[in-house]
Amino acid sequence: MKDYLKENLSKGEDDEIRGIIWKTAQKYKLNIYHRKKMKMECIDNIDGPVSDTYKIEENQLLNIEGGLHPFLEEEKLVLVNKLDNLLDDLELSGIKRTLTFGEKLVFVLVYVHKVSQSLAAKLLKVQRKTIYNRCKSIDKKVKGEIKKYGR
Repeated sequence: MKDYLKENLSKGEDDEIRGIIWKTAQKYKLNIYHRKKMKMECIDNIDGPVSDTYKIEENQLLNIEGGLHPFLEEEKLVLVNKLDNLLDDLELSGIKRTLTFGEKLVFVLVYVHKVSQSLAAKLLKVQRKTIYNRCKSIDKKVKGEIKKYGR
């Protein structure tokens, strides 16, 4: 058997060993590239929720430029649809599902736009007691969702 560390290599043997080294180095570099690429892809594909950066601008959901008047059914529907979209954007679909249509209207007026319960009752053409009861129901449902998801 030939001792390759002490003897000179023939042209064929030299080419074969260089080929093995070259292929091994190429596989090594390719593995490193794939590992780096996989790590970067994993980080790039993370689409987590953004918290505490969402700001509701003034009059974003409630358009009161034309003066205050009791809402028409179409206006109520638009208001609730905007709230639903906002809750989806904030990944709060559990709250969206638990609130009724009337509660969503009260939620927008009282909690988002800080309208008094008396004014909310006038805008929705309901009694103030109804707004009060809906607020209590909203509080209960939201607390239930918070406990449910441990937030």
